[in-house]
Amino acid sequence: MEHAHAVGVVHRDVKPGNLLIDRQGRAWVADFGLAQFDADAGLTLTGDVLGTLRYMSPEQARGARPLVDHRTDIYSLGATLYELLTLRPPFDETDRQKLLRQVLDDEPPPPRQLRPETPKDLETIVLKAMSKSPHDRYATAQELADDLRRFLDHTPIRACRPKFLERLRKWSRRHARGLLAAFSVLAVLAVGLAAATALILREQGRTEAVRREMALALKRAGFRSAKHDETKTAGERVLAGKSAHRSGHLSDQRFASPQDSSPIISREPPETRGSPPRPHKSWFRKRAEPNRSGSSSNRSSRQGEFSSTVRN
Repeated sequence: MEHAHAVGVVHRDVKPGNLLIDRQGRAWVADFGLAQFDADAGLTLTGDVLGTLRYMSPEQARGARPLVDHRTDIYSLGATLYELLTLRPPFDETDRQKLLRQVLDDEPPPPRQLRPETPKDLETIVLKAMSKSPHDRYATAQELADDLRRFLDHTPIRACRPKFLERLRKWSRRHARGLLAAFSVLAVLAVGLAAATALILREQGRTEAVRREMALALKRAGFRSAKHDETKTAGERVLAGKSAHRSGHLSDQRFASPQDSSPIISREPPETRGSPPRPHKSWFRKRAEPNRSGSSSNRSSRQGEFSSTVRN
């Protein structure tokens, strides 16, 4: 294969059916019916997509003829090695359109996932040869052969397993349209979320302002009510005092009436108020006249004594 590439021939249909093993164990590449030269568009022009789709490189399956070079044969060699290791093709879809989409966009399952006994280095070599991008594959068939020889000799291989960021880069490059649509949807959702958040915050601000105004109004109303109650209480106290003063004045007038013989307490001097009331002179008069009928003689005798005393 390296010799064919060196003279400018691209096979374009490498697959297990076109590889022959002789009695000495050497592999031969057969059926160059779809081969093309670098200086020619192709020996066979039966269509843009030529070859067996199951082992075809992505650029060949896409029909991008200017991109099809010797590295498409390296991809097909990797697909053939994949089937030798796992006993199944890299993509086993039977529908042509679905198979074409798998070849263009999907990564094949790692060989160790299907056959755990597969050596890691051999898996690395196969996956590097089957990279979606031609730039990530072996540059020549000789480099692929050299890495296979290192594996057989138990020496370190040149191929390296792709890092996570490298796999992510490759995946994003293959799914650029889907990522663009996803980012567009996320951008619309982000804008909608920002707008909704702004509206919610504005409504919350308005609600908070209304709540503060209501609290201030209630506070003012409560202050006015308390002041009114205080004024009302003071007025009631004044009215109660006036009523009590008026009732006391009436009682003084009642006790000062001519028909009442009780003392007039309210007309006493201030220094005597609060002390027991003095008996009225009528009380002494009644005590001095216990009996009108039996006291005439005593009165006459006292009068005689008084008159005799005056004479003397």
